[in-house]
Amino acid sequence: MQCGIQDAAQALKNLELMRAELGAEGYAVILPGLLAALALAADSDMALNNCERYVSALGDVPSFRSICRTRPDVLDSLVTIFGASRFLSTFLVTIADESLPFLSDPGFLAKQSDRQRLSERLASLTRGGTDDKSFYRMLRLFRKQEMLRIGLRDLLGKADFRETVEDLSDLAEVCLQKAYEWADAGLRSRYGKPLIEGPDGTRIPAGFAVIAMGKLGGRELNCSSDVDLMYVYSADGETEGASPTSGQTVNKITNHQYFIKLSEKLSAAIGEKTEDGFVFRVDLRLRPEGRGGPPPSVPGGVRRFHHPAAAAAPVSYAAFAPAPAAGAGPSSATSRAGSSARGASRASMAPVPASASKGAGGLGSPQEEADRLLYLLVDQRYSPEDCVDAGFAEQFVRLVIERMRRNHFKRVLPPIAKVSNRTIGYDFLYLRDWGT
Repeated sequence: MQCGIQDAAQALKNLELMRAELGAEGYAVILPGLLAALALAADSDMALNNCERYVSALGDVPSFRSICRTRPDVLDSLVTIFGASRFLSTFLVTIADESLPFLSDPGFLAKQSDRQRLSERLASLTRGGTDDKSFYRMLRLFRKQEMLRIGLRDLLGKADFRETVEDLSDLAEVCLQKAYEWADAGLRSRYGKPLIEGPDGTRIPAGFAVIAMGKLGGRELNCSSDVDLMYVYSADGETEGASPTSGQTVNKITNHQYFIKLSEKLSAAIGEKTEDGFVFRVDLRLRPEGRGGPPPSVPGGVRRFHHPAAAAAPVSYAAFAPAPAAGAGPSSATSRAGSSARGASRASMAPVPASASKGAGGLGSPQEEADRLLYLLVDQRYSPEDCVDAGFAEQFVRLVIERMRRNHFKRVLPPIAKVSNRTIGYDFLYLRDWGT
């Protein structure tokens, strides 16, 4: 059999099942286009098998026959997805009838989306959510619909690499923003607004920020990326509490407790795996405490971790947008750590003083010592021996280099098929390979 089919016996079974579902007339209508599309599919056998699954899941077969007759490009799109992505194929099978309207909509793949349009669509989809379970389901459904649109535009050549990673980054930001608003609204109804003391002594709302690091921070998210996040709140204080019908204020908690709950609910909304899957995997290991400690931090701790030389500088809380009240418009809850950085940059650090003592003595915390060592290894391109000569303990130098080597996989792209005139892995190279 032609069309790139390898397993002819299985293909015949799939075609017979489709003929039974579509009827002889409908089968005759789609067969020429189906065979032509299979010849161009990445995996013809998988494409035909998924196409049969999709047709079997349809309830409105006449509409499908009509669309295939008048819009052969819709069948081409389906076969393209069915031969390239098991994840998107399974999603399409589960929403077979619901997928026909937007797949046949000319505007669905016409142009790159934007955050405003995405936010409006997500707000409309989640408006009827009454509990965490229903909200999580709608959030995951929205993500799958958008992944289908982004994946199809990429596979059909309607979007270049830059548009694809920007669309994925916008999708992540919009989902994070909505998850933050949902979690914050629920906590405020129970504990009241978190408050801090302002410069004039009055109590003002505390600020909270979701800082995107890594690929999301650089707006370079790909289909398999997790999201590296840090949660930061402005200062310690106390919530105003809730006032039930009795009029007595109850449920006051510290800001630290409030933002721990907020961080956990936000992470669960995005990263928890439910029967509908997850939105994005959440990685909080880039925060100052690493794997240990509570998720949120105050700005001073983040500044000391990522910029030791600036630790004594005053912190401006203007960068941390106050959490919006329930029903308020979009806020700047999501920030990005640099436009193209893969992590926190140390290029603006002051030179390491020649009087730096050996070991941890005189350097404050081990984190500060590691930051100084990384400045020499990365920015100044010191060899390990040079770092030891500069005053660092040899065992400490080896430990830091080994940790860099073990985590280098995060800075290396996975194998990706070449789909354009640019070759990933050759056109995008790092200056240094840490031995992996």
